[in-house]
Amino acid sequence: MAEAKTKTELLKTARGQVPEVAPAELAKQFGEPAEVAASAKEAITRARARVGANGIVFVCGSLYLVGEAIALSRSRRPLPVGNRQ
Repeated sequence: MAEAKTKTELLKTARGQVPEVAPAELAKQFGEPAEVAASAKEAITRARARVGANGIVFVCGSLYLVGEAIALSRSRRPLPVGNRQ
């Protein structure tokens, strides 16, 4: 799992069928700079701020989480890219 780790990792967990792991414990397993966010919106907002205007935020998880991320992405104002406003 260590090989898949990237520079920025924000984690959000939800209750499901698998045994639950506390978000803080999961973040500790990933190590720095992993952090815990209280909601998908907060996690995506913080991730977007970290990667900047030209960065990519990759979301994976349950269909519920990915669906929420898609809805958030469609409702947000785009960040300026390069010289575009």
